[in-house]
Amino acid sequence: MYSIGQLQAETGATRRTIHFYVQQEILPPPLGAGPRATYDEGHRLRLLAVPKLKAAGWRLDQIRTFFQRAALPTIARVVETGRAPAEAEWAGAATSAPGTTGTEAEEVVRYRLAPGVELLVSANASDGARATVERSLPLIAQLFKG
Repeated sequence: MYSIGQLQAETGATRRTIHFYVQQEILPPPLGAGPRATYDEGHRLRLLAVPKLKAAGWRLDQIRTFFQRAALPTIARVVETGRAPAEAEWAGAATSAPGTTGTEAEEVVRYRLAPGVELLVSANASDGARATVERSLPLIAQLFKG
């Protein structure tokens, strides 16, 4: 776990940038609030990946979508190689459901609907069910807009 100061030192990002990326949902919110807020390895990897993706011509909305769908190993690969992945590598990428570990983890597709609200769909769901979810996402996300 990192404090915001440690995260700044590790990534070169400013405090203002970190807060902006949380506000814009580029980064997930930290654990806790205020001076005791902590950040994890996922925050660090995302902050290191952003400049590489921007250098490849990605807009922040594209980066947000990538981070919402890609598993951490895919984000780490961007940091390691300096190359943006092809969309086929991450669009609809499966990630492990929270609270599961090891081989018992169910593969899911994760959709962020609003800050703190995610929809998890089993990777084993039928093509028709996944297509229905994909078509419904804009409407569902609209319900959370204030």
